[in-house]
Amino acid sequence: MNMSNPFPVDDDLPMAEPVGVAQRPGVALVRSAAPTFGTYLSIVRERKWLVLGTAAVVTVLATVAVNLMTPIYQASATILIENNKRSVVPLEEIYGVPAGSREFFQTQAEFMRSREVGIRVIKALGLENNPYFNPELTPEGKEQAAEGNVKELSQEALEEQVLMRYKAGLDISPIKNSQLVEIRFESPDPVLAAKIANQTAESYITADLDARFDMQQTASRWLNDRLNQLRTDLENAEANLQAYREEIGLVATPTSALGGNERQLDNSSDRLIAARVERQRLEQVYHQVQRGSRNRYEVPEVFNNPAVVAARAAEANAEKRMAEVAGSMGASHPAYKQAQSELELARSSLRKQSEAVISSISKAYEVARETERALEQEVASSKGNIQEINRKEGKLNVLQREVATNQQIYQTFLAKVKETDATADFQNPIARVVDPAVPPLLAAKPPKPQLILLAALIGTLLGAMLAISREQKNAVIRSSDEVQEKLGAPLLVAVPKLTGEDAKQLPMLQHLQPQSLFSESVRSALTGVRLSLMNVERPVVAFTSTLPGEGKSTMAASFAIEQGRTKRTLLIDCDMRKPAVRRMLNIPENTKGLSDLFHGEPMENCVLPLNDLDISVLVAGTRARNAHDLVMSPRFTDVLEQLKEHFELIVIDTPPLELVSDALPIGANATGLIYVVKANSTLIPMARRGLERIAAANVRILGVILNNHDFEKAGRYYGEYNTYGETYGQGFYGEGHQG
Repeated sequence: MNMSNPFPVDDDLPMAEPVGVAQRPGVALVRSAAPTFGTYLSIVRERKWLVLGTAAVVTVLATVAVNLMTPIYQASATILIENNKRSVVPLEEIYGVPAGSREFFQTQAEFMRSREVGIRVIKALGLENNPYFNPELTPEGKEQAAEGNVKELSQEALEEQVLMRYKAGLDISPIKNSQLVEIRFESPDPVLAAKIANQTAESYITADLDARFDMQQTASRWLNDRLNQLRTDLENAEANLQAYREEIGLVATPTSALGGNERQLDNSSDRLIAARVERQRLEQVYHQVQRGSRNRYEVPEVFNNPAVVAARAAEANAEKRMAEVAGSMGASHPAYKQAQSELELARSSLRKQSEAVISSISKAYEVARETERALEQEVASSKGNIQEINRKEGKLNVLQREVATNQQIYQTFLAKVKETDATADFQNPIARVVDPAVPPLLAAKPPKPQLILLAALIGTLLGAMLAISREQKNAVIRSSDEVQEKLGAPLLVAVPKLTGEDAKQLPMLQHLQPQSLFSESVRSALTGVRLSLMNVERPVVAFTSTLPGEGKSTMAASFAIEQGRTKRTLLIDCDMRKPAVRRMLNIPENTKGLSDLFHGEPMENCVLPLNDLDISVLVAGTRARNAHDLVMSPRFTDVLEQLKEHFELIVIDTPPLELVSDALPIGANATGLIYVVKANSTLIPMARRGLERIAAANVRILGVILNNHDFEKAGRYYGEYNTYGETYGQGFYGEGHQG
């Protein structure tokens, strides 16, 4: 581009308000990805000698330690618990759980671990005289005892000490879904281990036999005592029954006596019912024939009485004769008088007969009443006799049941005593040994191969932890993937590391070797920025880094040179404290620049066209004092706006962000900011902090350029391709997009 035309400068530009960071649209940092397994694997591969060395040291130390350990042998004996044999004293009564249940076998296992079995084993094998169980018998123990440094243990304390050592080496394991139990013992002496395992099984069996024998003896004594008491109770019950029989004078069975009284009661009840019916009938007749009653002679019992019927017939004959005489004779006639006398006599006889019948009815009624009362008394007496018999029979039954119960209990206990006495000398062992222990040939502890392998694994893990720890202490960006993972920012491009003459030609390499890998990487970054700023006219792109020497000035100059091929481009050096653009582009030292422009120098005297590079440059200038105040002033914003009228793209080189904060106000006035990090040099925490400051200032981050990247080394340790062409297309095309 030809920059021969001067720039009009208006010194009376209005003083605009400073552009605050909150007024700028910003881009938030992407949350950094958590480290993946591949990340840690890459670290381990890079520091493989540290990992292998640590693993080797730990393995050697573990091997030495394992070989110095005392070998421990384990002997095993297997017993079969036979819970299906009959026993005088059931197993449930001894152990309190049903034989054959899971709880039963667990109870047997605990019984094998019991103190009783342990003491039997100790006494049977004389373990208190074995130095392994009695430390006093070891050379050290004897020496200390001779010097008086150790107090001699009592017999009880020694027994407890030996028992503790015995239990420490014992292991009882019931075999699942079977009646087998495995008895294992560990000891430095294989022969002793086998003896103790076998003796434990034998002591368990004999302890169980002794326990059942003791319980049998106890049961036998209790049965005999109880039998004597039951015999006494039976005799007392029989005596009470006989005394009661004599008391009530029982000569017949209660059933026969009760039967006679019941029949008598039934007979008396029937007679009473008949007497009551007769009395009720006579009572009715009696009330009908009482004196003063009308028609008393017409009551059927009187009227139909044979004597009354005969008297009434005689009266009728007398009346008939009287009627005959009265019709033919006068009253004074003797025949008339005779007939009249006979009629009166017949009527008197009828009255007498009727009265006699009525009198007999009264007497019969009284007799019926007396008969009813007598029968009622007889029935009541019969009922009383029956009730008395029932009471006596109830008490008699109680006494008889007591005798029968005592006799039954006595017979049961008598049979149990006879059974106990008959089987007193016969015992079935609870278990038998099916697989006795033999002295083992190989030690069970320590498991040398497993321990050495475990030590190697632990050593490897420890080495990996040391490698990761060192990596974290020296946490620098090593690969392009780490830009996104650890910085949380999009990657524009990874620029290859240059050596030799190529490194010396920077940044002119972009102009001198446009087809080099370096130039291709710059073009890739430029493509990403163009796509991000596609809708922005005359953009301003700022470059910054964490610390000096990370390549921001080189990348800014290369970026401007590449863009100058197609657009009017201006490169501004805003790093006025330590300017680098003038030196890199071989511009004379006293060339006026940005600081001079701020102090009133005309723009055409400050903007330097580089026709061979097709760009213009605005260097830091000769008055680089108070640089921060200059970039924070409204004048800086106005100058940028004026320059944007003459250039299609402005590239700004800003100071490192970790040293000063000039990049923040400059970035606030720019369209976006590119952050440059140096591979294997830039510390991740510092770069992360710088990016967070930029995001907090609401400055748009266009992306990160990974500079000085060794693709060959990254390919070995991080799986990246070692040629740029294969990584081409990693540039950032828009926010959150990485092509």
